[in-house]
Amino acid sequence: QVMLPLTGKTLLDHLQTPARTIYTMPWGEHKGKALADVPRDYRAYLLSLGDLEEDLRRSLKQLWIAGM
Repeated sequence: QVMLPLTGKTLLDHLQTPARTIYTMPWGEHKGKALADVPRDYRAYLLSLGDLEEDLRRSLKQLWIAGM
């Protein structure tokens, strides 16, 4: 079994978990704000964190790719 770093999950566990799109910031100073309304530099900072929850990371990357 392949264990994924920082998650404690196996690769199979990870692949079987459906992705969720996060639309609002779930915690911190910007809790409750739409992700698109969170300052871009703060979103970039969040993406630099190694232990960011994967659904939030994926949602932030989608905004980044969209140029938002």
